[in-house]
Amino acid sequence: MEILHHSRRSILRLSCGAAAALAASLLAACGQAGNRTAIGSTSTAASTATPAATGASSTMTSSIVATIAATTAASTTSNAPSAAASSTPAVKELEFMRPSGGPAEDKAYIAMLSGWGDAHPGIKATFVSAPGADYETKVLAEIASGVVHDVVGLQPGTLTVFARKGAILPLDGYVARSADLNKSDFFPAHWADGQDQGKQFSIPPDGSPLVVAYNVDLFQGSSVPLPTAAWTWDDCLKTAQQLTKSSGGNPTQFGCTFSGGGGNLLSFLFANDANVIDTATNTPTIASPDAVQVLNYLGDLNNKYHVNPLPTEMAGLGSNSFLSGKVAMMISNRGGLGTVYPNAPFKIGVVPLPKAPASGHSGSQITPLQLVIETPNKHPDDAWLLLEYLASARSQLNRFTQFGGYPSRRSVANDPKFLASVEPSWVGTAVNQVYAQVAGANGTGFIPHHPNWSQINDALNKQLALLWAGKQPADTVAKSAQDLITPLLS
Repeated sequence: MEILHHSRRSILRLSCGAAAALAASLLAACGQAGNRTAIGSTSTAASTATPAATGASSTMTSSIVATIAATTAASTTSNAPSAAASSTPAVKELEFMRPSGGPAEDKAYIAMLSGWGDAHPGIKATFVSAPGADYETKVLAEIASGVVHDVVGLQPGTLTVFARKGAILPLDGYVARSADLNKSDFFPAHWADGQDQGKQFSIPPDGSPLVVAYNVDLFQGSSVPLPTAAWTWDDCLKTAQQLTKSSGGNPTQFGCTFSGGGGNLLSFLFANDANVIDTATNTPTIASPDAVQVLNYLGDLNNKYHVNPLPTEMAGLGSNSFLSGKVAMMISNRGGLGTVYPNAPFKIGVVPLPKAPASGHSGSQITPLQLVIETPNKHPDDAWLLLEYLASARSQLNRFTQFGGYPSRRSVANDPKFLASVEPSWVGTAVNQVYAQVAGANGTGFIPHHPNWSQINDALNKQLALLWAGKQPADTVAKSAQDLITPLLS
């Protein structure tokens, strides 16, 4: 089971010409603009004005538009490298758009703009929550038609698609001149996830690592020791066996729900110094010995030891197996814990994934939002001001002390206000400390950067389904997956 802050969307591989052709039909189908709400002392009235965008009318229908307005005259200095950059911004309103994950998530991103007016008086900052369906495809079509937003949030695994199409600006020049965006303050995996082919195209403002979350009450009720950061795969299996219960030969409680694709698999692969593909050599690696060892372990949790429910058993555990109290351990990010389980009827603790045999360390996957500037943007220097603020420590602290998710900056993760931000069901501030430990660990990584990752992942998951169901062994599944992935890398 995968619980992630951002869900992966399918990406249609469009050539520039195809995107332009699609743009016409999408523009014709443009929906009604969302509500615009001014937040702050200037106004609280709502209007139906169309969100600002450079170029033709936007194809994206916004579900909510929130504008943070400044109260004083313009006075700001751009950090941009452009020779034409001036101390007076060229625009009076900037726009930040991202795919909507629902009203609660929208509020979290609006919180990131809190304080913008103080930092950049005279410029409005507008948040646009766009429909999530086919988001990246529509954004590419907009760019091809000349509709460009100032700062756009891309979902995990899609940055490379935009970078290879020349649809977003490299940010290296801006970063080099920024007094705020110090690379050393960002967790290494977060910073690296914003790069493609050696260039920095994005600054992630968030991205929680995945950890093992466990039901403390089930552990204590069975007198099973709580897991520690030193535990291994063998320790994890033994723990899961002790927490798996049955009645009349039928399982009534499972030790874990670890087997599955997405972040769960990648986290275990990263722990064992393995991956699905090697982006440096553009070759599949899912059939390597270290990767097959991971597949064997996870498959055995299902089929050999039956401490992880089979796919056919998941429905019998209810709509949320962990919340029902029928599963002792799952894999989750901080956003999931804060959104779905804040008031669980039991205490929740967290621990890094168990250490893998090939490497001796743990592993995890992050899924950050990617903040980018589209091309061709008529005022990229001003767009950079907004992106820089959204990735700032101030913006992140505003968001993560009020809402779920996890910061990309070490200074925010270790801030006393953030560390004290816990939910009633959590065991306390130790939860935030574990996430900080994992976020900065060597075994923490991200979705491989390849423009065909969506298709690669789909091909892999089709084969993994045979493993989880016990229909094929790990080595056979890995070889079949490798054969399907190889042509997608060309």
